Amino acid sequence: MEKQIYTIDDLSAAAAGYLQQQSFSTASIKTYCSTWDQLIEFMKAQDLQTFNAVSGEMFLISKLGNYEYKQLSQSKKQLIRQVHFLTEYQETGSVLKKRKNREITLTGPIGSVMSGFIAHNIALGYSASTIYSHKLYLSRFLNYLTENEITTLYMINQIHLITFINDHWNNKPIVKHCMMSVIKGFLRYLYNQQILDIDYSKVIPKDNYRRQSKLPSVYTKEEISALIEIIDRGNPKGKRDYAIILIAARLGLRASDICNLKFENLNWKQCSIVVNQQKTRQEIELPLTSEIGGAIIDYLKYARPASILPYVFLNLIPPFDQMTNVNLSTSVSNYLKRAGIKISDRKHGMHILRHTLAEILLKEKTPLPVISEVLGHKNTCSTMYYLRVDIASLRQCALNVPAVASTFYSNVTNLYFNPKLLNNG
Repeated sequence: MEKQIYTIDDLSAAAAGYLQQQSFSTASIKTYCSTWDQLIEFMKAQDLQTFNAVSGEMFLISKLGNYEYKQLSQSKKQLIRQVHFLTEYQETGSVLKKRKNREITLTGPIGSVMSGFIAHNIALGYSASTIYSHKLYLSRFLNYLTENEITTLYMINQIHLITFINDHWNNKPIVKHCMMSVIKGFLRYLYNQQILDIDYSKVIPKDNYRRQSKLPSVYTKEEISALIEIIDRGNPKGKRDYAIILIAARLGLRASDICNLKFENLNWKQCSIVVNQQKTRQEIELPLTSEIGGAIIDYLKYARPASILPYVFLNLIPPFDQMTNVNLSTSVSNYLKRAGIKISDRKHGMHILRHTLAEILLKEKTPLPVISEVLGHKNTCSTMYYLRVDIASLRQCALNVPAVASTFYSNVTNLYFNPKLLNNG
């Protein structure tokens, strides 16, 4: 939709109609309209004929003064959202509930080459989230170069690279590792494309980061049962969350795949769920059991908002859009706390259901290839990560350490007091 010029009266009426189309409750629409009525009165008093972002900000300042958003109460933040709603609707004709990742622009001659590197990675099939992280880290590197008045790639030397790495050495290990990997890849790209004659990627040091160095957090069967039982299925949220958590706990499906689950993925005749996994891009077929099927039907009949979206699970607050990984993990964490399950020193997001399923299968002596198939791994190497949680089986692999011979200590003593023996040995 092209940007429109509205009078404030026309704009508020059109926005109210949009709220109704998006299935906002009558009470919510009334709250929005109340704020807009105040805005209308303000604009009349100021003799402002048309609404735009500037007039909206003038109204907010008249209400809140020179505010700092983080310091405001929830009611005042809601006032800001209601005014910004009008701004976004006036400019686009619609409103996104969630803001997208901020746009990252790589400017200047160096930024142009970085954009070429990004395009190269897109052609290689990198995911959107990976591309965004590449842009983010490259933008930090570009800011550093700009601050040091380095305007062309030919001005870069080893000192600049080492200084940049040192400036970020105290970051979290995963952040440091990812940033160094991206910068290293960019420098290798410059050399391979013959943009630079020197392969500066070799200057970037290894950080010895080991992914998944910690044991995955797992819970007992009893704790998972308590988690599921605590969900109140007497309301729409409980019906939805019950179905979601059952799918994750019984089938081990990732949060991203549950969020992307569509009606076409549910094969009711064959009693199966067939999805193309977002992480591995591999298709996986899982059983649609009567327990899971019943929970999904209960949600679809009595809880799912009316929507033309193809996704099975939706947010329950309008606009009824697709759920996110954060939504799911927050729900699991809250139910764990409500069930009185100890979560300190353990992760408590959505992925713990997948980890726990793997541990249960291991304890039941399920063959590794079968577990790989259940979890949707490309090969058993990925599944072996979960073997570390099976402490009982690992103990069986432990070797007996033979006792140290009594003569060992006397030999060490002789060596210590007779250095010549070391030279002769």
